[in-house]
Amino acid sequence: MDNKAIGAGGYSIYGNGGLEAMTEAVRENIRLNGGYMKPIVQTAMLNIGFTIGKKVFRKQLSGVRKGLKMTGLSKDVTV
Repeated sequence: MDNKAIGAGGYSIYGNGGLEAMTEAVRENIRLNGGYMKPIVQTAMLNIGFTIGKKVFRKQLSGVRKGLKMTGLSKDVTV
């Protein structure tokens, strides 16, 4: 495995790595963390979960928003 640690300004402990070293580091991180599909699927499932959650908990969210408005926190807190 080729270790190309990126530091500030594109320099690494191995010298001036530049864009190639950064690109290689990103590719290596993606490979080590399960490839491209895992984060894509997680993002899609998270969006679906929030969409369903908003519909299921609409009544409860409305009550929370009303309570925040009464206390004056609605401009600081978003639900």
